[in-house]
Amino acid sequence: MIKFNLVSLAIGALITAAVGVDAQAAHKASNGPLDRQFLRGQPQPPAGAAFKLKLTYRNASNSTISVPAATFVPVDALTQIKCPGSGTCTIVAETSSQVLGVSTSGRWAICTYVDSIPINGSCIWQGQVADDWVIGSNRANYAVSAGNHQIQSFIYMVQGGSLTNYQFDYSVFIP
Repeated sequence: MIKFNLVSLAIGALITAAVGVDAQAAHKASNGPLDRQFLRGQPQPPAGAAFKLKLTYRNASNSTISVPAATFVPVDALTQIKCPGSGTCTIVAETSSQVLGVSTSGRWAICTYVDSIPINGSCIWQGQVADDWVIGSNRANYAVSAGNHQIQSFIYMVQGGSLTNYQFDYSVFIP
């Protein structure tokens, strides 16, 4: 079971890294409203560092939310997260959402913000949404200083649609 979970996490991290690179390239080329969300130089935790989980905040629901076309729609409530001590913490956001489109040609994205900054440096495109339910997910991390921080996730759909069955886990890790 543990071996399976570690393999799943490794595969998920590789997929997330690949999707993140593609999404950032798409943002640069698209001239769309998400281009304004692209930031460079986002703080990242040190590579190879060992971390301890302090706590996890979970926001989840199966309520249906209407998503107008080309609009950033907040999915969960603004969540207050505390980085304890006097050093730094790493916030890991694991997001999963199920959406239904109104068109077979619309793209959609999950956008998670820490202190009003996109956690990945941009929203992460999930691909095309069809006229049937599709699921998208993302895992990303963001280094923060000690103190209180705010985190919230949004859905963006080019053609609009509906969202339901989401779960967003925000975990705080310390070195």
